[in-house]
Amino acid sequence: GAALAGGLPAQRNDLDTKDLARVRAVIALTRDFSKAEAFEAQGRRVYVARVGDESRLGLDACAYVRALVELLEQADGLGLNIDEIWLCSSDATQSGLAIALKHLQAPIRLVGVPALPDPVTPGQTFAQCMTAIGNQCAEILGLPTRLVPEDIINLTTYVGPGYAVLTDEAREAMRLVGRTEGLLLDPVYTAKAMAGLIDHIRRGLTGKEGNIVFLHTGGLPALFAYAETLGLEDLLHAEG
Repeated sequence: GAALAGGLPAQRNDLDTKDLARVRAVIALTRDFSKAEAFEAQGRRVYVARVGDESRLGLDACAYVRALVELLEQADGLGLNIDEIWLCSSDATQSGLAIALKHLQAPIRLVGVPALPDPVTPGQTFAQCMTAIGNQCAEILGLPTRLVPEDIINLTTYVGPGYAVLTDEAREAMRLVGRTEGLLLDPVYTAKAMAGLIDHIRRGLTGKEGNIVFLHTGGLPALFAYAETLGLEDLLHAEG
């Protein structure tokens, strides 16, 4: 617990969401591909990560096609019928899951909550962006299935003021599931998705009788950067 509050040094700098496009442009212009090219010249296979270049997110989405297959195999082994899957995703994660579900004709409702107020591709909705990524993924994997925007459910209601800005609902979700389930959420991604799920259950928008899988996509190191904002030190002292 103590390590959670202050075990690692961390510094967080907030960016206005409006600056994200400018930041991406700067990163794209300053990216140095010389090392990657040198490795390729040696006959090595190189993958350049997505920062500053979102043109090949379909490849990233392929990982979540496999993740969906693994999830369904585990559910089948447990005799569990999944009705809904909830997660935080702004692009590739939900895209991979969506194309996999459609290809397998699995009757599972997939609901995403983005961490960003706007998609990575300017001028598109999240549904349009994820459709394009999912279809690129399908092409890479040689699948005939294609997504349409109507296949995508992505709720921007729970993003709040912007990326990495903690909301009251996300804070409540972190405390609730931490106290009742022993599950640690992060303030940037998973807490906002859980806040959406909790709100839907409370409002009767999601069936209480169904089997819902909450896909935890990580982000726990962010807790160190938000220790003061979350009052983790005070919480530890109060409970100690």
